[in-house]
Amino acid sequence: MTVNHVFFIRGLSTYGRDNAKWSVFDFGPVYRHLEAAMETRGVKFHPVLGLGAGSLPEVTARAAAFLHNDPVWMDPDKRVHLLGHSAGGLVVRLLLPGLKRQVASALTVATPHRGSGLAEICANMPERNKGSALVLKSFGYNVKIKRHFFSELTSASLANVMPAEGKPTTVSRIGSIVCSAPRAEWCLPLKMFYKIKAFDDFTLPSDGVVERDSQPFGEVIREISIDHFRQVGLFDQNRRFDQLTDAMAGFFKG
Repeated sequence: MTVNHVFFIRGLSTYGRDNAKWSVFDFGPVYRHLEAAMETRGVKFHPVLGLGAGSLPEVTARAAAFLHNDPVWMDPDKRVHLLGHSAGGLVVRLLLPGLKRQVASALTVATPHRGSGLAEICANMPERNKGSALVLKSFGYNVKIKRHFFSELTSASLANVMPAEGKPTTVSRIGSIVCSAPRAEWCLPLKMFYKIKAFDDFTLPSDGVVERDSQPFGEVIREISIDHFRQVGLFDQNRRFDQLTDAMAGFFKG
């Protein structure tokens, strides 16, 4: 039986850590629930670690170094895949043209391929919504210091960084899973986050972080009603998380 090895690239973090962290709240390794779900579904899961913080090209260079030093990844007899969540999907796209081996597939989940309106709001917040910036600062998050991170994820910036859409010769199949959910169904931390006034302008259908219309890339294999945090298994909603991980595993085995 063919064994599928999936290398997971997490969403980017202004903290540069592999944990799901926001301000003083740390929920542990961001990949732990996905790892358990994939292993249960017969898929070997490999988190790409040590990505750190920095620009998309910097994070991509670290991801490439990790992969090219991993014995499973560099074994030509192994069937390997790339999985990118959130902005980690942008790193997947940047990796593909320069890979040193063939990849069976690449899948992005809730990735802002066409930019993030939320990132644009955060980048402009110190000038346009000073009160909201002060609220975030009171919770230990200085959005002004982090603005370079958000600026890079705007539609204008990504247009200058990302390769043209299309399928590089290093990958056999490219797909995406699109996620969105009504605001009333978001997890409590997201609902609390959106009490900050600056985010009143973020009104397009989304998963609470990435607009729905920014996420399609390649073959859209599934659309699932699940918010951004629950996509990595946080804050319950197990049925939707199971739907998501079933779709992932099915794609990799296909």
